[in-house]
Amino acid sequence: MFRQELDALIDDAFLEGNSLPIKNILHEAPEDDEHLEIVAQKIAESLNLYSADLNQNEAIVKNILKILTDVIPILKTNPEQSAVIAECMLKIATEERVHVNILRCAVYNLNIILKDDGPVSRWLRNEESLEGFLLILGRKLPMVGDFECQSHIFETLCYIVYNNENKHKWIQSWFTDDEKTRSMFLNWDLEHFAVESRKILNQINRRELNPRTYAFAATAVYLGNVQLGKLNGLEFWIDFNYDSRSISFFCKDFEVEDQDSECWETVVIPSDSVESYSVQKKEDIKSIELRITLNCSCSNLLLSPTPFLESTNLVRMIFWIYVDISSHLKLIFGDPVILANNHAVNSQGSQRTRKVSHSVDAFEIVDQDVSKNIFFVINKLEM
Repeated sequence: MFRQELDALIDDAFLEGNSLPIKNILHEAPEDDEHLEIVAQKIAESLNLYSADLNQNEAIVKNILKILTDVIPILKTNPEQSAVIAECMLKIATEERVHVNILRCAVYNLNIILKDDGPVSRWLRNEESLEGFLLILGRKLPMVGDFECQSHIFETLCYIVYNNENKHKWIQSWFTDDEKTRSMFLNWDLEHFAVESRKILNQINRRELNPRTYAFAATAVYLGNVQLGKLNGLEFWIDFNYDSRSISFFCKDFEVEDQDSECWETVVIPSDSVESYSVQKKEDIKSIELRITLNCSCSNLLLSPTPFLESTNLVRMIFWIYVDISSHLKLIFGDPVILANNHAVNSQGSQRTRKVSHSVDAFEIVDQDVSKNIFFVINKLEM
């Protein structure tokens, strides 16, 4: 295939968000490093070009990152091209005004490359030209208003310090004024990533003066009438994410029968999937119940189709009565609708249902002050 034809095919795939044509190219010539190089370079060049103006190009950047997630397992066979992609992902993740959904996807792709602890991981740890980007990424962690994205960034930081003789330097530079977090990071149990990362991220978020994500422990969570299982060794943490305008949590994988398994499912309830919600006090059991009615099936919240959840669109979460979630719900799901009698729907404890405002687009949420603060700190350190 001529280079011009290949470029045109890749461009069309980017516009459509379809990875199949690119995967076919790579599968048809598995031993052809030239094809790998062309695809990797095209992805990196396109992302660098479109990332210069994310407000205008967010849709195509999302498409390319989605395609990259599918083709990274093939590109990983070539360390040189993997390094090109890894550097590109790192630079996107540390952009001053990157949107949280793009940030999440970029760091996720970076972790796919790094998790084998191969030559790319070793190169990234020791490449002096990338030290500033790694410093920014670590400093960015507590300022991201999406727990899943935070966990991806935390995973990246773990790959950076793993078997790294300079890990004390990195941890000190990321958490300069937080001795407890530094100690937890240095002494955590690698075999239980989900449990340990949750403890550390909760600690980081609690120390923030103005955190962008809040975690509250639920006593029970239901999709319809199905009670979800929590991860071993953890409370059932529910994350209220300001930047992504979502509620999220991790639960036991539906397809794994072993109760001791550490496999989990990520459930995200974005604001545009919510039809209405209410918060009700249950004085008799000293609890509050959050009831969320979706505009889709509960099955749509899961990665794998789950037939027995197709018929329900109700999510219920039970918290202790002293937990105040109303202010967070308002910021994430929008203001309550003003009723015909001009009385606003009541806050926590109301038996009425709040309608959700769909006017907020998660991709429009960028905290300019936070971004400026990150780069001010980095510039100051480099002076």
